[in-house]
Amino acid sequence: MLSKTMSFEATPGWLFLCLAGLLHIVGCDSKPERSYTMNQRDFIDKIRAEAASLSCAQGLYLVGSFGRGTEDAFSDIDLVAVVAQENHEETAKEWNALVKALDEIIYIKTHRFGATLINAITAHWLRIDLIIETPEAFLKRAQAYVRTLFERESLVKALQESLPKPQVDKEQLSGIVDEFIRMLGLGMVGAGRNEVFLLQTGTGMMRDLIAKFLIAAKALPDPGGMLHPSKILDEEEMGFLQSLPLGGRSVSAQLEEQHLIARAFFPRAKRVCETYGIDWPDAFLSATEAHLGVSLMDEFPMGARSKAK
Repeated sequence: MLSKTMSFEATPGWLFLCLAGLLHIVGCDSKPERSYTMNQRDFIDKIRAEAASLSCAQGLYLVGSFGRGTEDAFSDIDLVAVVAQENHEETAKEWNALVKALDEIIYIKTHRFGATLINAITAHWLRIDLIIETPEAFLKRAQAYVRTLFERESLVKALQESLPKPQVDKEQLSGIVDEFIRMLGLGMVGAGRNEVFLLQTGTGMMRDLIAKFLIAAKALPDPGGMLHPSKILDEEEMGFLQSLPLGGRSVSAQLEEQHLIARAFFPRAKRVCETYGIDWPDAFLSATEAHLGVSLMDEFPMGARSKAK
């Protein structure tokens, strides 16, 4: 899914994880069946057939999961149109008209942030995201992550075959740990004001930060988005995420669950930081432990807790 945020992902990770947890809590473990009247491949074929109507586009390409070849029945359709900057507005108008002609569109929204992003959803909840970008931006992509639907001139041949594996972003990992500690300390604000909703929000954000940390530690060139972390993380990591509690409906229950999450995360995070030579925020964590009146570095086996339940 394309959006304005990193990896073009529009759905907050904490929301995804919370929804997954809630489905587990209520016993909804079976996979829903898709009932699209027009499936993704049919829609892609229709787009391919009409792509030449984008008069200013040098090419139209599948990216995201369809570009990588990792799509499933629940994937959205991510596309890139390569267009000179001065023609973005015209191409956006043509694209909107095109998708509306192909199916009933119940949601469509345009975002502009250098490139132009258009999110669309059909009446059957097929999700189509188009990013309109310049040739210069497109040339930073790689052949391994792009599938051609239409070209007026061959741009894909000019792309590198694959993206080099990036270095681990130490600043990003350190920043995630710091933000997690800050969120943990802010739990006392929710407790002091007796605002359970505030604590629940914080718990969700902490879970999201853990997911971002695990993904960032992979240092993948094209990790994709948060709607399918099981294609990024291994079985143990997914089990760890899915075992993280959502918290209860009282202040005390929320605080207890936040502290359990922290005890599960901190030893793991510290090992990663040590591996990559990232300074561990001992002073910040110690002050936060004193603020909360708890010890948070004695590792808690969250997976074992989940199995016991």
